[in-house]
Amino acid sequence: EANPRGIYVCRLVGLDGIVFDKALSIGLMLLLPGAFYPFHTHNIDEMYLGVSGELIIKHGIDGKPFKLGTGKISFTPKNCIHSLSVKGNPALILFSWNGDLTVPIWFWKRLTDKSWERLLWTRDFGEAWKVGRKELVSEKEFLKVNDT
Repeated sequence: EANPRGIYVCRLVGLDGIVFDKALSIGLMLLLPGAFYPFHTHNIDEMYLGVSGELIIKHGIDGKPFKLGTGKISFTPKNCIHSLSVKGNPALILFSWNGDLTVPIWFWKRLTDKSWERLLWTRDFGEAWKVGRKELVSEKEFLKVNDT
C-alpha cells in the first residue's frame, strides 16, 4: 500500500522543513528493518546519500536491486519508477529534491490481470501530503508512462 510502515521522515529544508524553501527539499529518512516503500514515480529528480545501514533501491520494474551503503550516493531521475526496502539493520539516508516540491507522487501496484493501479498523492503549497484518486492503467499505458 501507499502508506509504508517503518519509514520516518524529517525534512530539514523545504515546504514543511525547519528552514522554509519553495524549490529545495533536504531531509533525513529512517527506514527500519522490513520497511518497504513501494513502486512510485514523481516528476522531480531525487538524490540519496547513505548515512548508516544499507538501503536496497530498485529502479524500473525489471531493474536489478542495488545497495546504498554508508557514504554512497544514488540518483533517481524524474519519472523513474523505483522502490526502497531494508532487510538488515535500520538505514538512515539524507535525501534531496530540487524543483517543484508540489509535484504529485504516484504509487503503483500491479494487479493480477497485469494491469496497474496507481494512487495519486498530492501536496498543496506548505501543506501535508494528501491521498487523491485511484486510477486503473493498462500494461501498455503503464509501460508508456514509465518507459521501463
